Amino acid sequence: MASALRAACRKGENRFQCAAVSGAALAGIRVLDAGELVSAPYTAKLFADFGADVIKVEPPGAGDAARSWGPFPGDEPHIEKSGLFFFLNTN
Repeated sequence: MASALRAACRKGENRFQCAAVSGAALAGIRVLDAGELVSAPYTAKLFADFGADVIKVEPPGAGDAARSWGPFPGDEPHIEKSGLFFFLNTN
């Protein structure tokens, strides 16, 4: 039975049973995160922690405004080194 269920999961059938097999409650769910700063990215992080596939979309140019918030290594601000952004947007 378990091998038949795994085969069905590979085909994309019955995502609720597939989540139970994979051990992640939200396995098979895809989330589009278009939010900024803290609340939306934190919610997306929680979805990902429970197995969802989260796709982060940022505005062109500077990206998510949280990139400009510290802490920064050596207290030198840089949009690619924001501790807050990295915490909220783990993959």
